[in-house]
Amino acid sequence: MQQRMTLASLGFSATNLRRLAMTAVIAGTTLSALAQPAGSAKKDDELLRDFIHYVRIDRPQLAGDFAKTLLDKLAKPYGNAEADKGWTLEQFVRMVDASGEATRFEDAAVRAQRTGELQDVGNRLVRAYQDGRREVARNAGEITKAITMLTGRQRERLVARDRLIAAGEYAMPQLLEALVKPGNIVLHAEVRQVMVDMGRQSQAPLCAALTQLKPAVQEVAASILADIPYKSSLPYLYELALAKGTTPSAKSAAERAITKLDGTFTAETSVSGLYTQLADGYARRQSSLFVYSSEPTQPLWNYSPETGLFATPVNSALFAEAASMRLAEKALTMD
Repeated sequence: MQQRMTLASLGFSATNLRRLAMTAVIAGTTLSALAQPAGSAKKDDELLRDFIHYVRIDRPQLAGDFAKTLLDKLAKPYGNAEADKGWTLEQFVRMVDASGEATRFEDAAVRAQRTGELQDVGNRLVRAYQDGRREVARNAGEITKAITMLTGRQRERLVARDRLIAAGEYAMPQLLEALVKPGNIVLHAEVRQVMVDMGRQSQAPLCAALTQLKPAVQEVAASILADIPYKSSLPYLYELALAKGTTPSAKSAAERAITKLDGTFTAETSVSGLYTQLADGYARRQSSLFVYSSEPTQPLWNYSPETGLFATPVNSALFAEAASMRLAEKALTMD
């Protein structure tokens, strides 16, 4: 009778058999993942999921291969593709978000940053996603859409608030426009609360506009500044409170805001002196005055009733001097 030959009969132990089976699985996975035949390239969201999977099971070589494939699709300087051929940051973010894997992707990319073999690709993916999220948040169309959602259902309002706070100062022109426009009391209340929750990021734009707003809006703006616990708004509030043309109601709102921020209102205070102190704070690079210190540019805010609120981007290395000189000039014109 012909004897059937088996691996066991050839002297392979159970342990060796398991190792052999695992090797075959890994080899098969590697070949199927890295040697895709023409016309069967993985979809973008599949590449993303594969990257996440291999980071999570601690397979850095495969994770690195999929990360490189993703970076090859992303435009320079974040990725490797030419600017006119690769994903923009916004397209990359929308792909990640549409995959339903955004949270797992962020976690995997951060893990990759901590793994020696993956540190470079992890850093690039994290930076691309974070910078891309900021670009999406600051997109004017997205901001407008979020503001309209502020009067929707509870879930819409929560999403809108998160998006607007993520946009930060860059949402302020449209938020202030919504606050200035009469008629929608519910929207005004929601916008006010968003501005308060934004804290420092709404303070500088509001201060830039404060003295040129209509009296009714000045009252609201002063009350918002009162709820943002930074004394750098005091020069602007004192200017409003002590200006001859200020209406009694706006004057009272400014005085209440000053009292809340500083403990007392003193009519003899030198507004010019307060602006000089603030200019000195910028010159000394006081940290509380810089919202986007890690970014290449900082917004320097301006307002006119005709054009509304707008920002001039200033190189971060020069921003302290630019803000300081502007405030010093204002102090000199007042005294």
